Amino acid sequence: MLKRGNSRGLDYLYDSYGGKLYNMSYAFLKSKEDAEEAIQDVLIKVWHNRNKLGDPCSLGGYLFKITKNHLLNKIRDKSRKGGSFVELNVDVADGIRTDQALMMEDMQQILTKAIEGLPQRRQQIFKMSRMAHLTNIQIAIKLGITEKTVENQIGRALKYLRIYLNYTYSILIFLFW
Repeated sequence: MLKRGNSRGLDYLYDSYGGKLYNMSYAFLKSKEDAEEAIQDVLIKVWHNRNKLGDPCSLGGYLFKITKNHLLNKIRDKSRKGGSFVELNVDVADGIRTDQALMMEDMQQILTKAIEGLPQRRQQIFKMSRMAHLTNIQIAIKLGITEKTVENQIGRALKYLRIYLNYTYSILIFLFW
């Protein structure tokens, strides 16, 4: 396990979890450099904060959760900077192993199901914002509602999706870790 005073602890984290975390990061980001940077960021952050950590029951599960949150933040930041909405698609030709491809396909289905679980109007607003890349003002005009209503509905959609995906992710980790 990770020893607090041991300088080899960072090497242990990388050797033990780096490969799996990289595969997950690459599946999300589709870029070797971005995936490597994400893993480096996560492992260094965990290492620097090791004294603040308790003894996580499952270091692997803890690292995967931190990595997932880091990746979601990167994707969100990219979409805010004018990048496109990132869909979790399957691309076996890019070197993702079959089991990872299946996992990504399952994640896409979970995300789709989560979005379909939104109330119809909220789902419509969310899709217009995140998939059609319309601004809040454009959505408000098209639907004949206020910009504030659009903001509220997107905020509620994101909150619901965050809770739904965290819950689903926790169950998957529990079942398959």
